[in-house]
Amino acid sequence: MYKNINFLTNLGNSKKPGLYKIKKVLSFFSNPHLRLKNCILISGTNGKGAVAQSLSNILTISGYRTGLYTSPHLVRINERLKINNKNITNRNLDLILDKIIQKCDKNKI
Repeated sequence: MYKNINFLTNLGNSKKPGLYKIKKVLSFFSNPHLRLKNCILISGTNGKGAVAQSLSNILTISGYRTGLYTSPHLVRINERLKINNKNITNRNLDLILDKIIQKCDKNKI
């Protein structure tokens, strides 16, 4: 798993700053971010994680399906990705990262 995480972390490193690489990778998966219908972005200086987690809890308890990404993680990287308040499993994280790496290798990213 850590090999995959290192690959993903390094994907953002580039001599030229910008979103080119991540936009390219998203295009390999038919731009899933463009299909999100109800998305809440929380920004600001302090308290984003607490607000995001609280809102996710409220929405999940109310019957909504929720996804939450927060950064940085405290102990394990799995904490960053949650579906309905449950951390992504090692297995699912590995499956997703393997798919991303395969697409990047195939397209020389």
